[in-house]
Amino acid sequence: MVLNTLLKTVAVTALLTGAAVAQTDTTGTGADMQTGTDMQAGVEATTIPTFTDIRDMTVGDALGWVVYDPAGDKIGEIDYIIQDADAAKGVIGIGGFLGLGEYTVALPLTDFEIGEKGMSFTLDTDKETLKVQPEFDESGAESLPEETKLSQLMEPEVSDEPAAGATLETAPTEGDTMDDGAVEDSSTMDAEPAPEGAGEPAPVAPEATDDNN
Repeated sequence: MVLNTLLKTVAVTALLTGAAVAQTDTTGTGADMQTGTDMQAGVEATTIPTFTDIRDMTVGDALGWVVYDPAGDKIGEIDYIIQDADAAKGVIGIGGFLGLGEYTVALPLTDFEIGEKGMSFTLDTDKETLKVQPEFDESGAESLPEETKLSQLMEPEVSDEPAAGATLETAPTEGDTMDDGAVEDSSTMDAEPAPEGAGEPAPVAPEATDDNN
């Protein structure tokens, strides 16, 4: 009896221990799954935004963007966005390694176009052509504030449409000139001529003479 009781006790203890271990493994698996979900959510939250128009970007958005030529070859990256004397420009670092040995050129922002995937720029030129241009002196260069909108830096689009409320002057047509002349001639013809002798001085009566003399 004592042996049977002891064996039963051992069996129950083993069952309880196995259940506890299984519960711990299940809980751990759930925690790992939750951690993986949180990491995935963090990656999605930091996804790089895409654009279709450079005017929708800020300076901070453009910094670091890769610039490609028409053939899809990399030219360089945007190092600065500056306001030059004549226009706002993007400064491209060409070549080099970790910023060393780069050849930098500054191009107007109007030269840049958004790439097909909306995450890079394209230029209608190539690296070798840009290296012929004068190099940009970046010794004292400082990029504009990152929150600055590129639309504020770029020149507004010129519209051929007249402004609201503007009055358009039209040149007189040939018909208008003839009508004016006709009116003038008509007013002249309608006037009645003055009677004959109008305006001439009245005749002076002869002085009376004394017959007795």
